[in-house]
Amino acid sequence: MSGMNDPTVLPPLYEVVDTDALNALFERAWDSGESDVSVTFRYAGCVVTVEGMGRVVVRKTA
Repeated sequence: MSGMNDPTVLPPLYEVVDTDALNALFERAWDSGESDVSVTFRYAGCVVTVEGMGRVVVRKTA
């Protein structure tokens, strides 16, 4: 994808995912002792997975 290596040309992440809702989801999971929560969404030609332990995995889509 053109510009993929230049973060200044990517749309802001908050236009793709509700970051407040994402934070609330993980806060509730941590408060209840659950660490296996994850959220996956598409962003700028990639699939992004955010895991409850703080790991973020980004894969280019085909």
